[in-house]
Amino acid sequence: MVGGMNKLNIKTIKNSISELTAFADKISTLDETEQYPTKYPSVYIADAEKRNGEHVAYVGESYNVVQRTNQHLAEKRNEDALQKLNRLDKNGLANLHLIGHSHFNKSATLLIEQMLMNYIIGDPKFGHVRRDEAQRENDFESAGILNKRDDAQSDFYMRDEYENKIFPAIWDQLAKKNIVSKMSVVENSALFANSPFKQLSKEQLDAKHQIEDSIQT
Repeated sequence: MVGGMNKLNIKTIKNSISELTAFADKISTLDETEQYPTKYPSVYIADAEKRNGEHVAYVGESYNVVQRTNQHLAEKRNEDALQKLNRLDKNGLANLHLIGHSHFNKSATLLIEQMLMNYIIGDPKFGHVRRDEAQRENDFESAGILNKRDDAQSDFYMRDEYENKIFPAIWDQLAKKNIVSKMSVVENSALFANSPFKQLSKEQLDAKHQIEDSIQT
């Protein structure tokens, strides 16, 4: 069994290179088996609160979350999502929530990333009330999330554990930290049902892959 709350580690820091460096230095002093979310594939959420009280987020995943988020923040073009969140945040620095689990692998983090995008865009805490119009116009900032892609995952070993046990545990911890709304609130929202990041069924995903294969051949 994959589950186990003692294997889950969620840390919140400010969205800056200096905070990331300090966090990485601190966690590097732990035993290697305890160095998650930095040692293992991990997921992260950057969350900005705008002056009008709305929240906007970006969700990502990486094998090296410190290196990846540093790349975001060091991007020279000033168009990166994490930099944009800092500009949107009323205090000038967004929060960065680093999510690690000692049993994460690449397939698992892609799945968790997908589910987080789906739930966040369905969370009434994020984005405008008229989010349906924002989605149709590809105005993802107004929809509460800056991601513009999806990472639909095929079936993989013990996926059910990650989807039905690990993810709810992650969301519950995020809700307890007041980062997101309770899962029941999100799942009862019409926005959640219409999310562009809605997880495909196995049959839908198989059909998608068949279409992609036929286009490439």
